Amino acid sequence: MLKTKLSLAILTTCTLILNFIAIKTPSVSAKFLSQIPTTITRQKQNKSDELPNSVVNKIAQATRSDYAGGLKRIVKFERVPYPYYCDEIREGKKQPLTCDPPNIKDTWKATVDTYFERLVYYVRDGGKTKLASREYLAKSNKAPSRVQQAVLQDAQKNWSLPKNTLKIVSVRETLQPSGADFTVLPVEPRFDGQVFKARFWEIIIEQNQTQWIYYVDKNNPNKLQLWSRLNYAKQAKLPVDVALELISRASANFNLTNGQALITNVEEAKYDSCLGLAAPWETCQNASLLGYRVTMRAKNNTQVVYRIARQNKYIAMEGTRNMPPRNDILSNTLAEKIIKDASNRLKTSTINLRISSIENSRECISANPEISRKCQVTVHVRNGQQELAYTLDRKRQNFSKVQARK
Repeated sequence: MLKTKLSLAILTTCTLILNFIAIKTPSVSAKFLSQIPTTITRQKQNKSDELPNSVVNKIAQATRSDYAGGLKRIVKFERVPYPYYCDEIREGKKQPLTCDPPNIKDTWKATVDTYFERLVYYVRDGGKTKLASREYLAKSNKAPSRVQQAVLQDAQKNWSLPKNTLKIVSVRETLQPSGADFTVLPVEPRFDGQVFKARFWEIIIEQNQTQWIYYVDKNNPNKLQLWSRLNYAKQAKLPVDVALELISRASANFNLTNGQALITNVEEAKYDSCLGLAAPWETCQNASLLGYRVTMRAKNNTQVVYRIARQNKYIAMEGTRNMPPRNDILSNTLAEKIIKDASNRLKTSTINLRISSIENSRECISANPEISRKCQVTVHVRNGQQELAYTLDRKRQNFSKVQARK
């Protein structure tokens, strides 16, 4: 009888310990993350062995704004004194400052995983969230030398990156990602319809806080898929939604997939309502719109500079020596053809011209294939009161008709 009671006591104790461990290392379901509100209210919690939902919400938002992707799992957490208390008090002070940090456990320290990285956050009870460290989950793995060489050669050929400045920071075996999912953010890829034998290497290389994420066929290392390129140092200054808008526009102008454009420089700026790129005949409100001036780069050192307003996300491409500023989604090649032709027809410099609008006919939005084939896209180019209307061909690679309009 005594042995039976003792066994039950031991079993109960083990169960409690296991439950405690389970509470300490919860996972975060995709369904929960999809329901995280953009505005988070604080929840009062008195138990130090439970991570409040409000803290989980803040960390989930932080992983995205820190360009680490979506929160996938909470590894561990604990209550601690805030370790940056004195550093933040001394920040910006010229004179030495004595600081005696309070020994109060008023902060959650949480170690979390996204698909690619492990991050450590401090979340103060006052609401501040600080990223303390980040590292790739697969940082200690190694790929075969021929696979490493294939990746480094591609980076050198297409992005002019010297081999001696690059380092491989993450390697793991995986499946081939869906081709529709190429992205500018390191989000978890989908593997639609992949068989287990279709194995790939996922390899991340880094240079000066700029990352290139490659997927390499295990059977053919020369078959590379470029999943994402991002620059933490530059993009971290941009809100994620602004970066996505810029990448989408640059991808359309460069005629690239979304993962093949890279933000290389970011400057904060103030603009008028025309982003400082008004045509000679335009009048703009002299408002101080907060925004950014962002340099984008594609393969072969091709680059362009965009201006974007922070609030309404209005985007315009700066002009070059031969091209005026633009705010359209046409490919650069097609836009140059149209602008140069308009310059010849209107007998004026290309700098005086603007692509004022792009008009789609009603057939373009039809779900009926027979009707949608009749879709016509018209590009309007203005020079003050003069206007030309260019009708694009079916492939939208050239124009088939030009009409003068008043």
